[in-house]
Amino acid sequence: MIELAVSGGKDAFELKEAARYLEEEIEKVSGVARVDLRGEREYEIRVEISAKVLQRYQLSFTEVVQALREQNISIPGGTFTRMDGKIEKDVIVRTEGQFESVEDVNNTVVRSNDLGRPIVLGDVAKIFMSLKEEQVAYRVDGRDALRLVISKKEQADAISLIDSLRERIPEKLNQDRIKGIELSWINDLSKLIRRRLGVLSNNLLVGLILVVLVLSLFLPFKVSIVTAIGIPLAFLGTMTFFDLHGTSLNLITMMGLIIVVGMLVDDAVVVTENAVREMEDGHDPMTAAVRGTQKIWAAVFASVMTTVLAFFPMSIMSGIFGKFVSFIPLGVICALLLSLLECYFILPYHIGRWITAESVQTAPRGFKGAFDRWWKTVVRGYGNLLQFATRYRYLMLLLFFGVIVLTGWNVANNMRVVLFPPKGIDQFIIMAKAPNGTTLEQTTTLMKPVEDFVGSLPENELENFVT
Repeated sequence: MIELAVSGGKDAFELKEAARYLEEEIEKVSGVARVDLRGEREYEIRVEISAKVLQRYQLSFTEVVQALREQNISIPGGTFTRMDGKIEKDVIVRTEGQFESVEDVNNTVVRSNDLGRPIVLGDVAKIFMSLKEEQVAYRVDGRDALRLVISKKEQADAISLIDSLRERIPEKLNQDRIKGIELSWINDLSKLIRRRLGVLSNNLLVGLILVVLVLSLFLPFKVSIVTAIGIPLAFLGTMTFFDLHGTSLNLITMMGLIIVVGMLVDDAVVVTENAVREMEDGHDPMTAAVRGTQKIWAAVFASVMTTVLAFFPMSIMSGIFGKFVSFIPLGVICALLLSLLECYFILPYHIGRWITAESVQTAPRGFKGAFDRWWKTVVRGYGNLLQFATRYRYLMLLLFFGVIVLTGWNVANNMRVVLFPPKGIDQFIIMAKAPNGTTLEQTTTLMKPVEDFVGSLPENELENFVT
C-alpha cells in the first residue's frame, strides 16, 4: 500500500538498525500484514589475515580456515525418548557451537605451541563486524536508502491504515533510535483511492444536480426531485451488497460505480413521465402512479436488461485479468437492478404520496414556460424529421447500414487498440543499461546525472523518485 524510505545516519550500521526498529514498530500497527525491508545488507564478521604474522607464528592460511570451519558448527546428535507424564516424547539432540559475536571468533584456537599456549585467531588476524557486499543499491531522491514495503491485511481499510501510519511514524517513536534519520513516504496507493473516491462523490453530486435541472425543464420541480432520489438509493444499496458479500470499495469497484452514475435515472424518468401523463388525463396521483408503472414496466425492464447483459460477459472473464475486471460489471449490474426495483416498488409510492394532480395540471412544467417558444420549435423540427424518416424509410435504412460499414472500416484501419491508455500516468520509468562488467559503484555514479535531471522537475510535477 505504501513504502517508507529510510536514509541518512552516520553509517550503514546506524541506518540498518533504524530501519529494523521502524520495521518492528510498523508491524505493531493494526491492519499491517507484512513489512518487507529491501536494500538491507546482512551482518558478517570479517577476518583479515596478515601473511607476515602467519609466517611469524609458522601458520598457514589453510590452518586458519580449518580452525574456523571446525569450531563454527551445529551438529545433530540424534533423538531420544523421554516420559512427559504419561506421554512419550521424542527429544532432538543438537550440539551448538556457532559463532555469535566478534569475541567468539577472536577467541578461536588455531593451534597450540610446545608450551601448551594456544594461538588464537585474534593474535594473527584483524577481526571486526561488517556488512555483506552490496548487491543492489537503493536510492530515494538521490540519497542512499533502505525501503520498507508495507502490505495491508485483506480486510483492512487502506485509507485508515495509511492515516494511522503517517500519524504513528515518526511522532510516536523513540527519537533517539532514529536520530539523524530521514523518512520519506513513497508509492502511496491511498492517493489513487482518495482521488477515485473524490471522482465518485463529485460525479454523484453533479449527477444529482444535473438530473434535477434537466428534468425541471420538462416536468414540475417536485417531480424531478422525486425522480432523482433513485440515484443515492441505488448507490447505498450497492455498497450494502458489497459489504454483505465481502467486496471492498476499491479502485476497481469504484470504476464500475462511476460508469453507472449516468444510467441510474433512465428507468425512473420513463416511469415518472408516464405517471404525470396519467395525472394530466384526470387520474388521482396514486392511481396514475400505479397505472403509469404497469403500462411501461416491460419496456423499462428490457431497457435495463440490455445494459446488464452488455456488462455480464466481463463478470465471467477468466485468467488474472478477469479476476480484476469482473468487479467492474458487479457494481454496474447491482446498481442498475436496484434502480429498477426502486422504480417499480418505491418510486410509484413517492409519486402518489408527494405529487398532487393540481401541481401537474396547472403549473408549467418546471422552466418550460421560459423556453416555450424554443420548445415548440424543437418539437416541430423533431416531428418533421420523423415524418421524413418514415416516408423515406428505405433510404434511411441504407444510410444506417452505410454508417455501420464506414465505422467498421475506420476501426479496422485507423483505430489503435491500447489496453491501458498512456494519458494521465502517475509514474514513469527510465531504463538505463551500462556495459557488462560495470561495477555497482560505477553504475551508481553513471546514474547520478539522470537523478539530477529528474530531481530538477518542478515540485508540482515530481513527488519523489527511486533508483
